[in-house]
Amino acid sequence: MPKRRRASAAPGPPTPATRPRPSSEPGAPHGRGYQSSDAIPRFVLDLDQPCDERWQAVAHAFRPTFQRLVARNKDLLEAVRANAVASAPPPPACPPGYLQEVHALAALLRQPAALLWSLQLSYEAFALTQLPGDACGCTSAAVDCDDGVVHARTLDWAWLDGMDSLLVDLDVRRRGELLYRCTSVVGFVGVLTGMRAGGSSPGGGVGGFSLSLNYRRPFSGAWEDGWPALELPPPRKNPFIAASKRHAARGAIPVALALRLALETCSSYESACSMLLSTPLLAPCYILAAGGRPGEAVLLTCGLGTARTEQHIVPGGVLCVTNLDPSPEETPSLPEPTCGTFGSVEAKDFIQGESLLRRDMMLKILRRARASAMRGASSSAAALGFTACANAMATSPISNSSTLHTTIMCPALEVFVSQRSDGPKKFESHGFAADTALCETCFRCDRRVACIDVNSASAVESGPGSLLRRRGGAYYCWTHLPLRQKDLSFRA
Repeated sequence: MPKRRRASAAPGPPTPATRPRPSSEPGAPHGRGYQSSDAIPRFVLDLDQPCDERWQAVAHAFRPTFQRLVARNKDLLEAVRANAVASAPPPPACPPGYLQEVHALAALLRQPAALLWSLQLSYEAFALTQLPGDACGCTSAAVDCDDGVVHARTLDWAWLDGMDSLLVDLDVRRRGELLYRCTSVVGFVGVLTGMRAGGSSPGGGVGGFSLSLNYRRPFSGAWEDGWPALELPPPRKNPFIAASKRHAARGAIPVALALRLALETCSSYESACSMLLSTPLLAPCYILAAGGRPGEAVLLTCGLGTARTEQHIVPGGVLCVTNLDPSPEETPSLPEPTCGTFGSVEAKDFIQGESLLRRDMMLKILRRARASAMRGASSSAAALGFTACANAMATSPISNSSTLHTTIMCPALEVFVSQRSDGPKKFESHGFAADTALCETCFRCDRRVACIDVNSASAVESGPGSLLRRRGGAYYCWTHLPLRQKDLSFRA
């Protein structure tokens, strides 16, 4: 379950040289509908400048904040540096320009280069090993609208105390033109959420696309009831560490750097998908990509190396991914090393159950919005996609205590809106339960229950009657929540 993080002070406003410009100004990025959240400072990253110069404004503005975060999270960062995955040397296929940026950032932030490099491999370390402070999540969704696909995501990765104070919006430019925009964390040169500039023209030309990365653990074995297990084994028995090193020797690169490489080198949705399908990766993940035309969206379920499966959006449909494979029975879709059979349902519930809740809630909200559009409401991105996605991302458990930011993108309309998360909306249980489209019935009784604060450790421990949990393939109220393997009598 994601851990709570303490609130921390947001960084000061950006310097005048990097203060966001209104979209009406000449040269402002994403002129048709560009928006920016004042809560996240915005900087320009010019790829034509040397590495130490392109990151200078960011490092100067955030050096004190970054140093405080390192001191506050010293033990956890040491655990990451000592991790068998994060301590690995840069893979041979890693673009040299990115390595130069890591060394330049280390010097500008006055931190060891080894620490900065371990941060670049932090996703791989969390995906392949068990780390303290494990708080990975994320929800991504795409809605097919009449004038383009709306792509929304929440980033649930508050594994460092105060990590939200390092959020930045980056306008990445080359030869004086906007190349892409992303929301990132100071010290991290990869991309987890980004959109390539381009949009669509009246003549049909399309060049933009958007990408989001979701956390995926490798399939580790099977539970006694046949469901896949995602609980990782101890390091000495973990086959994924050695497998990742083998793939590194064969040309695999870190996942976040692969997304950045696609945004910088691919000029279309088709070329980006082709590249991401063929690029070997150091860790499993989910990548949701959306293009500039209606119907252009695909979910890539990625394993180590080049193992991939694809799920394309249907016309007028919805795609959603959290942190489990998108198959009817949640069975693994890729052949991977296995680590045995597990007997307890507790770990499975904590790892998979919360992801199931987030995915179910997102799909219900977006599909309900689509149904309203079919009854006569507008199906445009502005009327349907933006509103539905914004409402969904503000709902618990999609927004939770580990959510760093929420982002809505639309490549066709060149819209990129990223905001610091304020946490989930606080619903009154009786008022929320009245919305029957967002509630479920307990499998053992006829009580209808809403999903409220499912990520709150205190709420789980106190056992409030309004808390709904999903275990196996069914929903249960707290009274009838099965605690033993033999009580799990239902499968989806």
